[in-house]
Amino acid sequence: MDALKTKQSRAWQVINLASKSLQSAFERWKEQFAPLLAVGDVPVDPADLKEFEQKLTLLRAAITRRQAATVAELCNDVLRGVDRVGLNMRYGQWDALRQAIAFITPRRARSAYSGLCLYLPRRVLRGHQAIVRSARKNPDRLFAMTPRGFEQLIAFVFQQNGFDVSLTPQTRDGGFDVVAENRVLGVPFKWLIECKRYARGRNITVETTRSLLGVLVDQRASRALLITTSGFTKAARTFADRNSPDIHLWSLADITAQLRACPL
Repeated sequence: MDALKTKQSRAWQVINLASKSLQSAFERWKEQFAPLLAVGDVPVDPADLKEFEQKLTLLRAAITRRQAATVAELCNDVLRGVDRVGLNMRYGQWDALRQAIAFITPRRARSAYSGLCLYLPRRVLRGHQAIVRSARKNPDRLFAMTPRGFEQLIAFVFQQNGFDVSLTPQTRDGGFDVVAENRVLGVPFKWLIECKRYARGRNITVETTRSLLGVLVDQRASRALLITTSGFTKAARTFADRNSPDIHLWSLADITAQLRACPL
């Protein structure tokens, strides 16, 4: 029990330090753009700026009160604001924050999407541009990636195509790895994406496909996408065809095509 309390205390320290770092970065940003702020000519939407400042204040208050579920939800909003305002956040900061949030989130809240994911700032994934270029020339590059790295690459591809993306924690991910959201003619769409960085010949079975369809229904999302570096059994493809367009399957050939089309 003492060991658990120590880990929880450390997780809260990480979250507190991350929020303080973002607050400091925002204060520096306001100093930099003070002349423009004075005349109402800021380089971002004033509504986004106001919302970010409010959410950051609420986050700091929730951290002080140690309201875990509220902190997890507000972090999504604050990290979206990081993108809109244009603050810089290093990958190490984001990853440490994500792990800490996953650790302190109450078990009863983990079944809810808001408690599972953290928004993935665009700056976090910039390094994947080089990976995309490399994999375009040699798809075998994908097999050398870690499973988590592969999930991040898929998130990057969707992000470059205009989606807001989130990644679930590496453990207790709820049955999907990436959430990609966008709007089509004003209608919101949410994709749940499960990524399997498998060796060639290790095909995805129908059980995995059925499981993802169940998660789609449970989460009330628009579509489910199962992506693998290998392939799918005949039964898995038959099941997906029967449940189209709710569930889609991408094999290595599909991933390669998406990488070639990905805007950089």
